[in-house]
Amino acid sequence: MRRERQAVRLRGDIDLVNAAEIADRLVAEVEAGAWHLDLSEVDYCGVAGLRALLAACDALRARGGTLRLTCSPSVLRALEICELNRAGLELVAADPAGGEEAGW
Repeated sequence: MRRERQAVRLRGDIDLVNAAEIADRLVAEVEAGAWHLDLSEVDYCGVAGLRALLAACDALRARGGTLRLTCSPSVLRALEICELNRAGLELVAADPAGGEEAGW
């Protein structure tokens, strides 16, 4: 996990093994001013990982903000299947060329 201005970039997998640690770190980053999570290099996000993302979303919502997620295709699909795109998250599909595509 790496912070770049108001964005936090994650890589690898978010699963039961690391989700609690990631949730704690994401909440701390949100409380320090982050509002964008770059998940374009996250290959897998299990249910525990989705809960970690929701913890960050809730922390930012409590501060009056909206969490923006730039998602890899697999993470975007998991969020859509669980209908978390309706949970107050701003979702953006990562562009394979390194930018962002249109969000919803």
